[in-house]
Amino acid sequence: MREIEMYVEKITLGLPLSNNEKEDIKEEIISHLEEHINELLSYGWEEEKAIDLAIQSFGDANKIHKEMKKAIFPFYKIVRALFGALFMTIGMCYISYAGMEFYNPQFDNIQSLEYYLMVFLLFTFFVAVGELLFEGIIQESRLNWLANPWVFCLIPLIIATFVSLHNWTQRPEHYHNGLWLDLFSVHIGIFLYLLSRELFTYLLVPRVVKHMNL
Repeated sequence: MREIEMYVEKITLGLPLSNNEKEDIKEEIISHLEEHINELLSYGWEEEKAIDLAIQSFGDANKIHKEMKKAIFPFYKIVRALFGALFMTIGMCYISYAGMEFYNPQFDNIQSLEYYLMVFLLFTFFVAVGELLFEGIIQESRLNWLANPWVFCLIPLIIATFVSLHNWTQRPEHYHNGLWLDLFSVHIGIFLYLLSRELFTYLLVPRVVKHMNL
């Protein structure tokens, strides 16, 4: 029953739970749906129609997904976005500082606190826009493979690569003494953002959820 599998996958996709917990929820939902389908089949409904009715009676997948996320981790998206922005700020600022220290150790390469705060706010804005865009496209798309954020970010990475290579070949003299790092700032930023999502999902979320359930 491919329709049931896709429906259940849409409900559980991205839930802040371990893989084992997700599998338990999937099995429970599938068991409930199959029971309802068998009941409808016994009343004489065709299998395809019985599947549709069972899914309709269970509810909209997107709505159930959102409600489950809220129940498990009420401020999941907000906390993840702030964690991602902070992780990107620390990572980008450290890479920039290390690069400048390597090429220009004679200068004071440490920026002011206001500068780091401004970078954090800027990254917070970009992460929030990216998260909203990602969620909107996923909800409207039927392509399951697109739900992987690493795959989703391939397009901007490819575009950034072409732009970087073009700038480097056209104006190589502008990118000496560590300034070549600017060409890869988008690449580094997206990688740090994706890495922060993985760290948040697999390292922090289980601990937070466990603490909330104590």
